[in-house]
Amino acid sequence: FWKRVLTSEELVRLYNNGQGRTYPFGTMVPEGVLDFQVTDGVTTTTIFTTTFDTTDWTYQWFDLTAWKGQAITLTFMLHGTKDLPAQVYLDEVTLGSGYPDTWVQLANPPVARLGSTITYQLTYGNQALVPAYDVQLTATLPAQVTFVAASLPPANMSNSLIWDLGDLAAQSGPHTIFITAAVTSTITSINTLTNTVSISPAASEVERANNFHQTNLHLQYINLLPLILAE
Repeated sequence: FWKRVLTSEELVRLYNNGQGRTYPFGTMVPEGVLDFQVTDGVTTTTIFTTTFDTTDWTYQWFDLTAWKGQAITLTFMLHGTKDLPAQVYLDEVTLGSGYPDTWVQLANPPVARLGSTITYQLTYGNQALVPAYDVQLTATLPAQVTFVAASLPPANMSNSLIWDLGDLAAQSGPHTIFITAAVTSTITSINTLTNTVSISPAASEVERANNFHQTNLHLQYINLLPLILAE
């Protein structure tokens, strides 16, 4: 536990991970109950209780505005059941404002022939428990590829495509944009092309590694050799 005087609207963001089985705030092995309590020196309030297990990272947040300006103690209490032990994995407990966590991915065919038309699939979202405001999405196509159309029209029609997405709600997505592009018909010395996408909200993010994605596109061309028929 720890103490802190709250000076503004505070959010507690909790997430966990373990080895093997993974649970919200921890591992109930084989059964257990985890309580999250707030004590202000007079009253103890349980604001969260769980016995549920999950197989992946789990985020939780709690609004502590009710205790604004007070010194409080936050306690995580794990109870075993049926005379059996319980175990908890608890990680990254932060006290403060919540942050968005936008992400983006790009998919395209691994190989394209010269002069062909290809489709990119751009997927994005916000996996945080708070909204992401004024989000901008950018896709940069290589010079050997010409933009044709997109299922959501971008703000410009160059090879550096920009979408002003506005606000993304908390835990929203995946959203998808399909981009159609034409591959050059001219033989080029560059046979592997690089495509990049990025996403950025107006507010800062704690996790930035998933805001950028890059893929490769390999060009193929056919050599037509002369055919000589001998009599």
